[in-house]
Amino acid sequence: YDTKTRLKSVEKLDLSEENPQWQSVSPLLFRRALPAVCVHNNKIYVCGGFDGTSRHSTMEFYDQNTDKWTLLDSTSVGREGAGLVSLGDCLYCIGGYDGYNLLRSVERYDLHASSWSMISSMITPRSGAGCAALNYRIFVCGGFDGHIHLPTVETYSTITGQWSMINNLTVPRCYCSATLLHGKIIVVGGYDGQSLLSSLEEYDEANNSWSSKTNMPTARCDAGFAIIKYRNYS
Repeated sequence: YDTKTRLKSVEKLDLSEENPQWQSVSPLLFRRALPAVCVHNNKIYVCGGFDGTSRHSTMEFYDQNTDKWTLLDSTSVGREGAGLVSLGDCLYCIGGYDGYNLLRSVERYDLHASSWSMISSMITPRSGAGCAALNYRIFVCGGFDGHIHLPTVETYSTITGQWSMINNLTVPRCYCSATLLHGKIIVVGGYDGQSLLSSLEEYDEANNSWSSKTNMPTARCDAGFAIIKYRNYS
């Protein structure tokens, strides 16, 4: 969103170049604000989002070898502010906002069958949560439930098919970012209901505990977060 319209433009930065510069690539098929994004097998998947009029249920993926976006099967409901996680040969679209309600529902996309199915709903409705996968579990961190900015975290087990709560984040975070680094979940930035956040915290699965780490220089909300050769970029 550029303060006037929702965007479909896409840019890339090749960090292997000596003097990397941002370059435009093929645009998305649809305009999207607050879409859910993940990477699987070197393809970028983008699902949902708000085009200024309605919430998308569509999903598309980008193949960097062909510089082309391809439309896939749609979710059962349009979502903005959802999470999208890759685990095994499936993608999971988690929560979000459909224009009327904050959502607990979760849908799973089978990459072999090319189809969506509903799975168990989350315990708490959430939009703007940070989502990441570790081993056989999906972690959904923080978000907004329609009333408060959440410090709570819940996990989905692909073995049991059930959701469970784990220890809270150190602070509430909405529209934070999450990823996996060295076997630990990292959550960074967001908005706590009063201020934008620069803080970063790390989850230790063995101890079921969150600990604060070095802050970013700049507070950020709705930022992307990626690991490139074990360096964090937000």
